[in-house]
Amino acid sequence: MTTFRPIVNGAGLVGMAFFAFNAIKRFGFSEGLGQMVMGPLAIFFGVASGVMWLWTRKNRTSFQLEVCSAVICLALFSNTVTHLLIGFEAENLMYFAIMMPAFALMTPSFRMAMFWTALCVIAMLGVVWINTPELIFEYISVAVAGVLGAVAATTLIRGAIFNAVSARLEAVKEREEALRISVKDALTGLPNRRSFFDGFEDRLDGLRDSGRKFLLILVDLDGFKPVNDVYGHSAGDDLLRAVAGRLEAASPKGAMAARLGGDEFAVLADYPAQTAEVRRIASRLVDALSLPYSLPAGVVRISGSAGVYVCERTDLEASAMIERADHALYQAKNERRGEAVVFSKRDEVDLANVNHVDRCLRQADLENELSLVFQPQFDLVNNRVSGFEALGRWNNEQLGAVPPSIFIAAAERTTQMSRVTHVLLGKALKALADLPGGTRLAVNLSAHDLMSEANVQKIAEQIRLSGVDATRLELEITETAMLDDQDFASRSLGELQACGVSIALDDFGSGYSNFSYLQRLHVSKLKIDRSFVKPLMSEASAAKILRTLISLSKSLSMECVVEGIEKPEEMAYATAFGARYLQGFLLSKPMPLEAIPDFMTGVPTWIEQMQQEAGAVDIDAVTARPSTRLSTARRALP
Repeated sequence: MTTFRPIVNGAGLVGMAFFAFNAIKRFGFSEGLGQMVMGPLAIFFGVASGVMWLWTRKNRTSFQLEVCSAVICLALFSNTVTHLLIGFEAENLMYFAIMMPAFALMTPSFRMAMFWTALCVIAMLGVVWINTPELIFEYISVAVAGVLGAVAATTLIRGAIFNAVSARLEAVKEREEALRISVKDALTGLPNRRSFFDGFEDRLDGLRDSGRKFLLILVDLDGFKPVNDVYGHSAGDDLLRAVAGRLEAASPKGAMAARLGGDEFAVLADYPAQTAEVRRIASRLVDALSLPYSLPAGVVRISGSAGVYVCERTDLEASAMIERADHALYQAKNERRGEAVVFSKRDEVDLANVNHVDRCLRQADLENELSLVFQPQFDLVNNRVSGFEALGRWNNEQLGAVPPSIFIAAAERTTQMSRVTHVLLGKALKALADLPGGTRLAVNLSAHDLMSEANVQKIAEQIRLSGVDATRLELEITETAMLDDQDFASRSLGELQACGVSIALDDFGSGYSNFSYLQRLHVSKLKIDRSFVKPLMSEASAAKILRTLISLSKSLSMECVVEGIEKPEEMAYATAFGARYLQGFLLSKPMPLEAIPDFMTGVPTWIEQMQQEAGAVDIDAVTARPSTRLSTARRALP
């Protein structure tokens, strides 16, 4: 019956047009009751038909369509009857004969068609009997003709409509079934996801029956989305076809390369004669993907990361093997992007731990289990604490205290990151109200937070509703958060900056190190990674790099925080190179919120003591002889 939605919708439009014309005619050319009664009635019926037209523009249930058609039929029927009651004119009786087949066509069900046909017959003969009884037999003939027309409409025409729709639905069903059972990906020509899993099951049968090991290689492209954004989807399609060709060409003989969807691919290959060949097979695949692509839109460069699992255990199901290959791919994407990682025995232990953490995280009461500690950032010029960094902690009933490096990674894997961010940000916003005035609070955001428009809007709304002074809030992002889609990340940060917050680039120098986005994102602070501080005593280049990064921040008019200060010598070097803001265990370990007031009372004296102990450092001497150590004693924390 829902097939009749377009017909009911069209009837509403026609009815609205008819009553609009009728209203104009009544108010413009009629007098007396014709104008006083029929004019307003035409407007009312026109509005009702218009409402039905608007309401049936979307899919409706069969009952809803019956109600809509009944409203339209009632409007047309009432208009005719009222007109005849006000002033009888025999020629207007023909409207009933016209309405019978029309009502039969616009009503979705047979019973409704017969109801309105019968109502028209009764009304027409009743009006004739009252006004011109001598013509009753003639109008009985008219009524019979109208009924036959209605029956024809409900049987022949409606049947033809139903047959046509049924044939079309059957054709669509057959076409969809043909697409579903197809073994080829329509874009690349590679075996599709269904075909891949069929091939996977065949190889599993071979493993279980005769012990034939094989390789499962999952491949994910790095940098594909920016190609789509910059050059358009047509270029993206060209790139995927080129990737498919390279995967087939680089795969071993007898291997099956398939497209799983999007920019995800997979390769099934026989286990090589030599174990060392496993890594070479995967490396050939990712090396082939990293070469430049000459597309009609231009030359582009991307890379591919791969996770490899040697399928040799007969006790594992297909899903467990794919999980292991995916674990290796995750490592490649996050730690060795553009390379291939082979799942190892050590990874087996890690995966078991990861899965346990993942399960606990999904079931955790994050509001009660997550907490914050606060590590101060020191302003050496004014001898004060300029702000704090809020650091998340998770204490789970089953796992105990879980390090942030573990539970944040688990949250990103299990799509729980938005939950974690929401809870930690809420706690940080509440804590900001209790921090000393003039100090800022930095909160870390994950790349996952920036890559979802819904998450960004949720974070922005959370900040606005908190009622805190947003200018005291600083959001820290890492360089790796910018890798996949700089344009989208830029828009996301722009929306957050509109709330009044500032942006700090965390772990600067350890990731992408592309200075172009610093200006585009309006970053106000750089945080130099601990990896540039730690080798100061042993590597000649470390001091030069640290001094250059500090100098760079000044030239860009950005604040610069040197992180990871754990030794007095490191503080001395950073100070000598012009660093104003420092953060690290030497100055203070992270602390709970309630410990901050007592800590703040001794800050100025503590900074002066640390600066005196660090002593003066000859910059040239430090650069030339980075192994020189200062004879200073470590002091207890205030």
